[in-house]
Amino acid sequence: MSPVEATAVAVSHDKGRGHRHGGGPSAEKMERPLVAGIGFRSGVDAMTIVRALHYALGQFSLEQLTVLATLDRKAASPALQSVCRQHGLDLRAISTGQLQTFSTAGLSASAASRHLGLPGVAEPCALIAAGPGGRLVRAKCSLDGVSVALALAAAPRAVTLP
Repeated sequence: MSPVEATAVAVSHDKGRGHRHGGGPSAEKMERPLVAGIGFRSGVDAMTIVRALHYALGQFSLEQLTVLATLDRKAASPALQSVCRQHGLDLRAISTGQLQTFSTAGLSASAASRHLGLPGVAEPCALIAAGPGGRLVRAKCSLDGVSVALALAAAPRAVTLP
């Protein structure tokens, strides 16, 4: 799905709310939140995470990303928290239990099964954080010890345009 397909613009009459001169229509952009699932080796720094995100994003931009989701024990990483703060991203911690019960049929093979005893991290975290009906738009890719997968949530969210 292209970035154009991920957004749409709706116009509403808001009786002046948000419109400088009152009474006119205001534009509202409907976005399907773009979520990144991320797994990484211990000791990875913030710049490495950002490089991996840019690599995975491809046709999307970092500004379109709304959430980073990772394994709960990785969520406390200072590097990951720094990236979220610097780029205004929500951080979602996905529990080991959620990952163990998540169906990974059709997803990429993962080193997480070997190292963590989990069926995967990046793709399952992206899909869990995207919610029901979310779908992968970028399968897991890895760069310098960081794996990233992207998912779009099924439900759009409204963002009022200036």
